[in-house]
Amino acid sequence: MNRKVRAGHLREPKRPGRSGSMCIQLRCVKEIEVSSGCVQADCRPTGLALSKQSRLGHFTAAVLTAATLASVPAAAETSPWQPFDAYPGFAPPALNSGPRPIARRHRSTPPHAAKRKAVATAKPNGPLIIAVSLQHQSLKVFDAGGLYAEAPVSTGMRGHTTPTGVFSVIQKNKWHRSNIYSGAPMPYMQRITWSGIALHAGALPGYPASHGCIRLPNAFAARLWDWTRRGARVVVSHGEVAPQAIAHPLLDALPAAVPVAAAPETPGPDSLGLRPTLGALPAGPRTADATDAMARQAAQQAVVTSDAPPPTLTVPDAAPAEAVAAPPKRYGPISVFISRADGRLYARQDFEPLFDVPVAIAERERPIGTHVFTARRDSTDKDRFVWTAITLPEQATAQSRTKAHAGDTKPAPVTLADAAAALDRLDLPQDVMARIATGLATGSSLIVADQSLKSGETGQGTEFVLLTR
Repeated sequence: MNRKVRAGHLREPKRPGRSGSMCIQLRCVKEIEVSSGCVQADCRPTGLALSKQSRLGHFTAAVLTAATLASVPAAAETSPWQPFDAYPGFAPPALNSGPRPIARRHRSTPPHAAKRKAVATAKPNGPLIIAVSLQHQSLKVFDAGGLYAEAPVSTGMRGHTTPTGVFSVIQKNKWHRSNIYSGAPMPYMQRITWSGIALHAGALPGYPASHGCIRLPNAFAARLWDWTRRGARVVVSHGEVAPQAIAHPLLDALPAAVPVAAAPETPGPDSLGLRPTLGALPAGPRTADATDAMARQAAQQAVVTSDAPPPTLTVPDAAPAEAVAAPPKRYGPISVFISRADGRLYARQDFEPLFDVPVAIAERERPIGTHVFTARRDSTDKDRFVWTAITLPEQATAQSRTKAHAGDTKPAPVTLADAAAALDRLDLPQDVMARIATGLATGSSLIVADQSLKSGETGQGTEFVLLTR
């Protein structure tokens, strides 16, 4: 049975067997046809009348029915999915599927952020000096302009303390794993001793927690790894130290020292490969003998009376002299260590020994301290060098190394007068200064200390490694 209903209201009758009533009011603007349970109309819901006793299920069903009736005809007018429009309640697929792209706003970089980025990407101007303070758990990087960067660290804990002294970077490995502690990762590793002490990225709990190494923040360790080269000076002390400019007659005289040319040796017969034709004379005093006289007289008569031509004396060809292997030429900056305990001066270049000679030290029985002097070629005068000095404070007591008393004990103040007084006690010969001057360059160092060279870890493939504790 078909019924045609004009625009108006369509009311659902009350269903038997259910308490309460539910009414859906639709506003129809077109003629609708009800046939066999199918409804097609252009209707919009205008209201929903519910009794107080209606259940939540009735309300949900009514809302879904109204939404379906309202969406089917509107979609049919614009949707290309015509075969599916004949089935009411089927929603055609959306034409533009997928998440809507989010438009990103391009913001300009603030000036202060750009400045920080430029500082982070720039590299320091050498020579580079790294100073580590165990008491303050900090690391500072100094270059030609002074303090360049600093960062917190975590050094060795009790039972695995980090040694203090003068070191240098002797090996670098970006993805190193420990060969002592079960392959523990040590990214951006920079070794300062062959016994297992290095700088690397690691956890920073805020107190000494390593097994002797110097842990750094990961981002800072990556930048420091790019800044340094093998041979970069590392100084570890209890208190904080910083390089200070110093001028001294001994340091100023090093570049001006003229190498002494050695006198050429006069080659002897043996060096030319010549030997006497008639044989060498026997050693010892010789006395006149009648037998020898008669033999010489008979030989002269034989030469005169003989019809044979006189003998010709020939000199055998000289044997080729063995080529003396010249020492390999070294290009790195020279490092000099003067030990009061040994009374000697040691020189190394490119991580290999160069020479060592005895040196005079005034009042040798009195301590001289530990001082590191670093050279840098003057930018305005290529023949002139400027120097900086670092003096390590005296060894801290066991009480000052604990965390509880870390702030109670202050190291004795260190002044340039201590470093200058140490240089005043040295007496370097002119030829020794000339040999040092030949390898003097930016990054060259002069170390004066009480320790013996044997007390540290100086060896093959290292610079001078001096332990103050």
